[in-house]
Amino acid sequence: AHLLPLGMQFVERLGDGKEAVRVRTTETLMALAKAGRITPVAVASLTLQSIANAGQSAGDGAGKWKSGGSSEGWLCRIALLRDLLKDFVVHKELHEISQWMAVVNAGLGHAQKQVRYAAAKLFLTVFRMIYLEDSGEYDIKRDLQPGEVEWLKALPSNLQAGLMSKV
Repeated sequence: AHLLPLGMQFVERLGDGKEAVRVRTTETLMALAKAGRITPVAVASLTLQSIANAGQSAGDGAGKWKSGGSSEGWLCRIALLRDLLKDFVVHKELHEISQWMAVVNAGLGHAQKQVRYAAAKLFLTVFRMIYLEDSGEYDIKRDLQPGEVEWLKALPSNLQAGLMSKV
């Protein structure tokens, strides 16, 4: 708990203009999570909140991450979230759509194609881990469960069908 303020500062450094700073910051956050100094869920939550708060403070839903945010900073944050999902079980505690959709929607609205692609890929990763972890397969012909429908309906309509075809 006493390292949480430091964790917040590290998360903000993920958007630094220098690649070396972003890389070392990501490595430090992952090392702190692996050592149990900061829980992986806390790191993921801080990363999700930093993006959501930036969008709220600017008032347009995507804020500085959409217009002025560097694609490198975005990609670094998304990569960290993806690594946390794969290396730890953060999706077990961060399983609500509202926890992820600020990142996904703002990312899908970013000017850079790479960021939009990474945000869509992050959505698919989270969706698969939450809903498909037991079976490992997704049968598109089966009926969607209520939680799955909620996740998909939260996406912009033009992306729903395209993403469903990739599930």
